[in-house]
Amino acid sequence: MKKLKSTAILLLTAVIWGLAFVAQRVGAEHVGSFTFNGVRFALGSLSLVPVILLFERGKTPADVRNKTLFYGAVAGVILFCASNLQQF
Repeated sequence: MKKLKSTAILLLTAVIWGLAFVAQRVGAEHVGSFTFNGVRFALGSLSLVPVILLFERGKTPADVRNKTLFYGAVAGVILFCASNLQQF
């Protein structure tokens, strides 16, 4: 059962990854790469807010703001740059 679940999750990941490439190609025909990636990463960051709040439960707000936001911003900038290079 565990192997089936793992295989299904890997398959789902591959499907999502493949559909993202199709969306990038189609999106590039209508808007610029910075606009496309800006909207894409804005939606991604908004979807992570509930996850961050769930995992950072019980910690002081200063810890969450200082550490989580800093490391999240660094990772986001790196991913945004890499995604724009790929989109070009």
